[in-house]
Amino acid sequence: MEVINFNRNWHFKQGNNVGDESGVRQNYDLIGLPHSFGIPYYGEDTFYVGYGCYYKTFDLHFNKHDKILLEFGAVFQVAEIYINKKYVCTHSGGYTMFSIDISDYVENGKNDLFVRVNNLWSETIAPRAGEHVFNGGIYRDVNLIIYPNSHIDWNGVKISTSKIAENRYKINIKTKVVNAVGKLLTSSIIDNNGDVVAVTENAVGTNLIEQEIELNRPHLWSIDKPYLYTLRSKLGEDSLETTFGIRTIEWRSEDGFFLNDRHVLLEGVNVHQDRGGWADASTHAGIYRDIKLMKDAGFNFIRGAHYPHHTEFAKECDRQGMLFWSEGTFWGIGAFIQDGYWNSSAMPVRQKDFEPFEKNLKQQLYEMINSNYNSPSIICWSIGNEMFFSKKEVIKDMKELVQRLVDYCHQLDPTRPVAIGGAHREDMDKLGDIAGYNGDGAIIFKNPGVPNVLTSYGSIPSYRPGRVDLYETKGSDVHYSWRAGRALWCGFHHGSISSIGNLGICDLYRLPLNAYYAYRNKNMNEPIPKPAVRDKVKRLELVADKNYLKGDGTDDVMITCTLVNNRGERVCYDGEVRLEVVSGPLLLPTGKTMTFSSKLKNLFDGMFQIEARGYYSGKSLVLAKMGDVVSSMLIVEVLADEDYTNQDIVYMPLPANKERPKSPYTDIIENKPVFVSSEVISGSCRCLTSTYSKYWSPQKTDSQPYLLIDFQQFYDRYTIYVKAKLFSQLAMKISTSIDGRDWIDLGVTDKRRITINNRARYIKIRVNKKAKIKRIKIFER
Repeated sequence: MEVINFNRNWHFKQGNNVGDESGVRQNYDLIGLPHSFGIPYYGEDTFYVGYGCYYKTFDLHFNKHDKILLEFGAVFQVAEIYINKKYVCTHSGGYTMFSIDISDYVENGKNDLFVRVNNLWSETIAPRAGEHVFNGGIYRDVNLIIYPNSHIDWNGVKISTSKIAENRYKINIKTKVVNAVGKLLTSSIIDNNGDVVAVTENAVGTNLIEQEIELNRPHLWSIDKPYLYTLRSKLGEDSLETTFGIRTIEWRSEDGFFLNDRHVLLEGVNVHQDRGGWADASTHAGIYRDIKLMKDAGFNFIRGAHYPHHTEFAKECDRQGMLFWSEGTFWGIGAFIQDGYWNSSAMPVRQKDFEPFEKNLKQQLYEMINSNYNSPSIICWSIGNEMFFSKKEVIKDMKELVQRLVDYCHQLDPTRPVAIGGAHREDMDKLGDIAGYNGDGAIIFKNPGVPNVLTSYGSIPSYRPGRVDLYETKGSDVHYSWRAGRALWCGFHHGSISSIGNLGICDLYRLPLNAYYAYRNKNMNEPIPKPAVRDKVKRLELVADKNYLKGDGTDDVMITCTLVNNRGERVCYDGEVRLEVVSGPLLLPTGKTMTFSSKLKNLFDGMFQIEARGYYSGKSLVLAKMGDVVSSMLIVEVLADEDYTNQDIVYMPLPANKERPKSPYTDIIENKPVFVSSEVISGSCRCLTSTYSKYWSPQKTDSQPYLLIDFQQFYDRYTIYVKAKLFSQLAMKISTSIDGRDWIDLGVTDKRRITINNRARYIKIRVNKKAKIKRIKIFER
């Protein structure tokens, strides 16, 4: 098998460009992969929705019976693929790795590859909804793979491990082969010193061969010592190396999570994939830094929110010893409205869409599991997140679908449990093997009788430097024996269609906020850095995390600039700083220059940083300028097999689509998180924002009873309607807040319907001790 990186020398043009697949093309820009429609990216809540076309010409030399595959790391979200002017196939689904057989389309010599991509919302493609941005593009790696006629199938090796006795483990190997009957399959296990520790051989009788190997006293994969073995599979002229780890996992309803028979308290974070400048077009180097940042702060668990991440993400978790929750694309969003945009019902609202939607979900779950199966870091598969944000009429259908998807995942991988993320409404927590509770699920569910974890808490908005704060929310700081742990929302700022993506403990550009340092201090006992000072900037200190990078789209270099005074202290600055690639192949998301300022939300607290990449060989000179203050020159070398000859790579900003369906009659808090000071009936607070038979009332000993509702996005004008059982005791004091910390009091009222003109994310309603409230509804106006 030969794998050829296909990330260099692509061309891109906005629009569907009908007919360009025939080979006649004009006005395309040279780009490199990974590429996103959203480059350059500043974490916007609006983005281009439409078509973009890519083409690449390439030389290929192969034998008559070779099999040729194209492997796409992911394309968001529909890709039409043409080879040499002929249509090959269409792939629908934006987050999973897939391959296509192009053996019958390629020729020895010159070939033409054309890909038409769209990120249009679709009734039958998951996700139908989600609180994120949905930039289109070929935003992960592309590889060309050449197999001999007899070969191991693409992603055809599946390895699982189990404990059979003390210090004795079984390695089960299933290998799918093509055109190989009668040949010999040799499977060798190699330790990380390069020594062969076990070998097994089998003659091939069918296209699926199962082998078993037992090992005494193997090195186990763990968080502190993430030991990895390599399986070398040999079949005639074909060979494949697969890394794996030996470990056991167990989720228990009564005492949490166990790794290798030892209890582990999950201290985790949710992680989105988009990043400053480059949108969701991440490199392998960027993924490495993301995981290392979380590991260095003492976290041991990452929830991949809320879609399958790059296959390199799980592999990097394997290498660094980070437990990983891998999540599917069934996703809901609060205050959903009619079809047409990613704020629709999570479940289709028309029966005719049920079957194709389920088919697409299963396809994406298959692709997620098939491409990540061998990663020991993955401790569960998740169906999705908060699917209860669906139209009432299809809730029953949604839950039946979730159950079928759980069963389907069990078929694909019987070795791992299946989780439901955001299972804190509509009895979703009983549908999978593991319940993930978000937000107020931290306090509603007490010893629920199923394996569980707090999959989201925190959500505190801030830009650097922010407060020294652990982002605790009610119930998140209580460690029950029956709860496996928790995951903070979230690790990094991200783009958000709800305009509320600044909830990370690191910013979009991967610079930590003070909250990050607070967690690192708590978990690792590392000191919190000194804050920046107000003074005159005397120097710009420009550094890179390395002085060379591979020019194949998998690598980059992180460039950091610090503004300092005469004493070497970091200095706050409210103006602009300009970063410039003076010469050479290095590339910024805006080309050869990029501007940083607080207005652009990429210069805060006396620092900025940006990832730079390159595709052609040569040295680059980089400097930063702030008026008359100029940094010293930074030298970075790109290593590639093609020289830089002033190839002009351009990332043209695409127009954002600002039109979205809106409905003034949507209850914007239905099933949203609600927190109360106390309650007579445990868990009754959920009735305030969702269908629940009980009513809420505070305990008689509660001296200042209140309820607090999280919109999970910002609203400027809205009407509150309160359904109470005891109206005469309904005097209420209402307050609003942007961040949940600073509040604006709006006065006292006894009205059941109140209209408010005040931008807010949170509403706090203080009531008297005798209040009995059945439901609250809030409508945007």
